[in-house]
Amino acid sequence: MANFKVGDDYQNQGAITQELRSLSVNLDIPILTATQNSRASENLTSHMSNAQIGDSYRKVRYSDYIYMSRICSNKTFLDSDVAYQVIGKDPSTISPQDQVVYESLFKILIPYECKITKAKEGVKDKSKFMLFCTENLRIYDTVEQYVQDRKQLLANTSDLEKRMSEMMVTNVNNDDLNFLNPNAL
Repeated sequence: MANFKVGDDYQNQGAITQELRSLSVNLDIPILTATQNSRASENLTSHMSNAQIGDSYRKVRYSDYIYMSRICSNKTFLDSDVAYQVIGKDPSTISPQDQVVYESLFKILIPYECKITKAKEGVKDKSKFMLFCTENLRIYDTVEQYVQDRKQLLANTSDLEKRMSEMMVTNVNNDDLNFLNPNAL
């Protein structure tokens, strides 16, 4: 920082971003950085925009592309703007049987939005919805991908539970390894 210090933290972030951009152009490699948005971005009813970046406004100025993402806990994957992308059809055309299955997945699959808010070349202000899975912390493009992955997920969960049970038996029989029981210490 001593070599790049040009002013306050905001100017320093801008200088670092500008240096990274130059390095990226000279070496022909992408440089990715992360920035925390302002508290205004927590309002899930508002659209994501570069104004929400707040403290890192110079990153907006010097970056070629900006992608924002957030988990949309105020939506389900059957909301019309999400359903078309993650189910591939209008939610009003879903059969009652599929509706019951989908509703059982609401707490497991939460809409995850990614939006291009700045693009040096190409389209900007374009959003894509995906699904954040609370069971395995993966992001799926479609509900169908999750359903196909579910069998392996259940097998892994069963295997993990079996191994944890084995560890518990070992720990109960050996006081030195009984770290899960605070009363034994």
